[in-house]
Amino acid sequence: MGDHEEWLKTFSNPFSDLIKTEDGYVGIWSLKNDAYLLKFDEDFNLIWKKKIAENGGSYRSLVETENGYVVGGVFAVGGKEDFIAIKTDKEGNVIWTKLYGLRGVDEWLNRVVKVEDGFLLVGYIFRGIYTNDNPALIYKIDENGNVIWNKTFYGDKDRLMWAYGYDAVEMEDGYMIAGVFVAPSSPWLIKIDKDGNEIWNKTYDRGVYEGTARIIKTSDGNFLVGGWGEGSAYLLKVDEDGNVIWYYSYYG
Repeated sequence: MGDHEEWLKTFSNPFSDLIKTEDGYVGIWSLKNDAYLLKFDEDFNLIWKKKIAENGGSYRSLVETENGYVVGGVFAVGGKEDFIAIKTDKEGNVIWTKLYGLRGVDEWLNRVVKVEDGFLLVGYIFRGIYTNDNPALIYKIDENGNVIWNKTFYGDKDRLMWAYGYDAVEMEDGYMIAGVFVAPSSPWLIKIDKDGNEIWNKTYDRGVYEGTARIIKTSDGNFLVGGWGEGSAYLLKVDEDGNVIWYYSYYG
């Protein structure tokens, strides 16, 4: 055991997302056809476990709010996958559950992002492996789960139109959306205003496969994008206009 290891806990079921809170941790479990929210203290002792959904679905993203949590995922409706968001209080009791679907297409949610006046649901539309019409999809919803707007983004239309939205971060004048654009599979950033209108759209193709993208704002006012790629992890640092500061691979 290392000198810095305070505890080690193992679980028979994996977390689909796990976040640090002020007084511990909160995670999501999908167990059989049900979904659970679990609250732990700082030593990872279970405080409570609440069922938040049943009868299927895949729940993959979690954010904390001032008065609770919002969980995002997908749920099958009429044979097609729709976005789903669930709001709970601080004790894991469900306040509302809402579905978001354009009908007739599969929609896959990757991330729920808390913004000043609501939430962004970030994902993509999947019309099929043999079509080039699979754009990124962003919903903005308010604190009560009501849709403010939804937008699709295609990227470079001279290339194959598979555009996956993975994450987002709030800026003073809008949002920066992080994703992957295929083909080839490259990190992809979109700057949009508060109403979801595109300001700029940039891909970062350096001839290697990059498969996912997460984004954070750094202390110097720039942005760090990271994920896994072909045989490595990668980090891409850009300024607020999407200009590359540096871009490196990290091998195990």
